[in-house]
Amino acid sequence: MSVSELEMKRNQRLKQALVRAWAEMTVIYGRRWTKEYGGVGEGPFKRWIDLLEIQGMTASDVERAVRHIQLERSKTPAGKYLPTFAEFAEAATPSPREYGLPSVHAAYQEALRALGRWPEYEWSHEAVHLAAVEVGSWAFSRSTEREVFPQFNTAYQALTKRVMAGEPLPVPEARRIPPADEQSHAQPRMSREEAMAEMARIIRSDGSRGHSST
Repeated sequence: MSVSELEMKRNQRLKQALVRAWAEMTVIYGRRWTKEYGGVGEGPFKRWIDLLEIQGMTASDVERAVRHIQLERSKTPAGKYLPTFAEFAEAATPSPREYGLPSVHAAYQEALRALGRWPEYEWSHEAVHLAAVEVGSWAFSRSTEREVFPQFNTAYQALTKRVMAGEPLPVPEARRIPPADEQSHAQPRMSREEAMAEMARIIRSDGSRGHSST
């Protein structure tokens, strides 16, 4: 099947989903919906189809929007205004929650609770673990929330996008400051001048050993 045929089938499924959504909106909002947006096949319906196609929406996205609107409608008074296309499209967009991802604030609090137990902790989602590791346990334990949260938010949002795009997550690599005793045993790096002097010393030493053996 060619790309154009696949695209045609996708658009056909999208149109069928919007027909069903139009009928459901009529049930939810009654005559107000058809008075504002008309019936299936009329101008507003066609414009919605065009806009949904431009935004790359699928039939599943339209069905998601309908479920969201039904849920919101059950929480609000009967006189709530009709959803605009922008609101419908927003409701059609997948949310991180659908992928098992907590909100960034909940994720940040989880990282704090798990501090000191990150490797063995049972995370709500691996993206939370990776975002915490990206920031580092040193920052979490030594810095203020005002300093750490923006870093965590940036890392977590980037990982959230990867999850929602279906991309694999990287393997965590712990970031930490070595303990003081490890730092004291670490060998300092030599400067270039020190390295050259050490090399000259070795050469002289090797030369003197060679002369003594003759």
